[in-house]
Amino acid sequence: MVGKEYEFWRDLEEDPFGDVFGESVAPIFDAGLADLVEPNFVVGDGVSFESTPGHTPGHVSVHIDSKDEKAIISGDMMHHPLPDCAARVGHPRLMPTMVQRWRPAKPSWNVMPTNPF
Repeated sequence: MVGKEYEFWRDLEEDPFGDVFGESVAPIFDAGLADLVEPNFVVGDGVSFESTPGHTPGHVSVHIDSKDEKAIISGDMMHHPLPDCAARVGHPRLMPTMVQRWRPAKPSWNVMPTNPF
């Protein structure tokens, strides 16, 4: 997990979804099953992270490159950047930065695990 993302959720004073960090993330770290990494971490051959802050300060997208196929798992980075929506689904101060900074390498696939609209 990216260090900034870990710190964001660990230090969140009030999560509208309950204690998700305490119930789902902290036990994995407490058991020694996860490491903190930098935003542009290379997982292995053909798999790397790219910093795409906006939804949260430490958000990353995952690049996958295998033979002639490319994919980006963009996660929640594509949430609607309008201020009234950003306040509900993304970190409001970072939404414009996220949209401006992300420059995909023309992937064959863009996988968005959550619906952005």
